[in-house]
Amino acid sequence: MARDRDPKPLGDVVGAVGRDLGADDPRRIAGIASDWDEILGPELAPHVRFVSLRDGVLVLGATDPAWASRARFEGPRVAVAVDARQGAGTVRDVRVRVLRDESRGG
Repeated sequence: MARDRDPKPLGDVVGAVGRDLGADDPRRIAGIASDWDEILGPELAPHVRFVSLRDGVLVLGATDPAWASRARFEGPRVAVAVDARQGAGTVRDVRVRVLRDESRGG
C-alpha cells in the first residue's frame, strides 16, 4: 500500500486526529470561540463559557445554577446561532453544567 508522504498543513492533521477521537474540527471550535460573545449576547456571555463541541454536542459552563438554567432555556437559540455561523447540523444538542468555583477550592 502506497503512503502519501506529501506534507500536510498542521491544522488538517490535528483536525483528522481529533475527528478520529470524536472531537470536532479545531477550526470550527476556534470559530465558535471567537464569535462566542455575539452568539450568546451581552447578558449571557459574561456568565456562560463554551466548554466543548464533540459529536454535535455543545457543552456550556455557567458560573452558577441560575445562569445554567438560563443557558438551558437559551440552548435552542444558541444552537441555531452556532449553526448559522458554522453550518447546519453543527450542534445537535446543548448541555449545560455549573462550573466549579476555583476561588472556594471546590
